[in-house]
Amino acid sequence: MAETIKLELVTPSRKVLVGDFESVNAVSVIGEFGVLPGHAPMLALLSPGVVTATKNGKTKFIAVKSGVAEVEPERIIIMTEEAEEGEKIDLEEAKKILEEAQKQFSVSISPTDSAEFKIMSENIEWLRARVNASSRANAQMCKSP
Repeated sequence: MAETIKLELVTPSRKVLVGDFESVNAVSVIGEFGVLPGHAPMLALLSPGVVTATKNGKTKFIAVKSGVAEVEPERIIIMTEEAEEGEKIDLEEAKKILEEAQKQFSVSISPTDSAEFKIMSENIEWLRARVNASSRANAQMCKSP
């Protein structure tokens, strides 16, 4: 059996995913990073994106909002404002919500209003992460026997 690292992905209201995985990938404010068993300790600020956790050739896709990842050699804890498992997201509905938010963003926000611009930009990234996680989870389910 391959070595594993324990993942705990939590929001303020629930544990989204807890388990042992061969690898975990996430998106930080400076780019994507991967974690394998034995990884050096680190802290990372997370951007909205997709966390992937792989074991035995199967990958879980979880959309996450901003948060923090604490990595130790034997575990990774991801604390995020909000998270949704890709297979539980209705892809068509997620696409509609993203499209509507993008339309609203393009007509109502000025880059000079930096606080509101940042909030809406992060929301768009969160909605994109939901679409991405759902799309990738659906694609994997179609490939499974």
